[in-house]
Amino acid sequence: MNEEVTNHFSGLLVECPDRRISREDLAACRGLSFARLLAGHWEQFIYDSHAPLIGEDPRLFTPPFKYQILTRRSGTRLLLMANHKEVALHLLERLQPMFQPRLRGVSIGVDHLVKSLAERPTTYVLSFAHARVPAFGAVLRAISFYGDDLGDASLFRQQMDLMVFYTCGLREARGGNEIVRLGSD
Repeated sequence: MNEEVTNHFSGLLVECPDRRISREDLAACRGLSFARLLAGHWEQFIYDSHAPLIGEDPRLFTPPFKYQILTRRSGTRLLLMANHKEVALHLLERLQPMFQPRLRGVSIGVDHLVKSLAERPTTYVLSFAHARVPAFGAVLRAISFYGDDLGDASLFRQQMDLMVFYTCGLREARGGNEIVRLGSD
């Protein structure tokens, strides 16, 4: 595993319905060890697995297989991310027995988020948006937009009511690359 934090992570947002999630809850999972705090409230963990999770050839690599995990906890919610979604899903299954009631997925209101940011930008702006277009039936099913600040484009804002957004990308308003892509799958 590379010592640097990689640039692309995939994962899911879950919550524990009846209590806060602590770092100790995560560290109690066998094979998961806290590595360090990152910018803000992000935590980096390393997950050691005896089984390959992303198609590694066990004849070429010897266990344990090490995977970088990023988390962000906020009260009862946990954003759990890894370099590959399969790793995050596997780790979620390992964490489930530790929580009663079980952790459950949280829907992200992408449509509401996109429309809110387009109308009232914050420190983040839209860099990507993908939407279904139910107004046109099978003639036009989906549409995608890319740009530095979609909310600043009149074409985008004028057509928003025809679309139901389900994936979006955000970047900081001051500039730079896309920092997160959110989906409601």
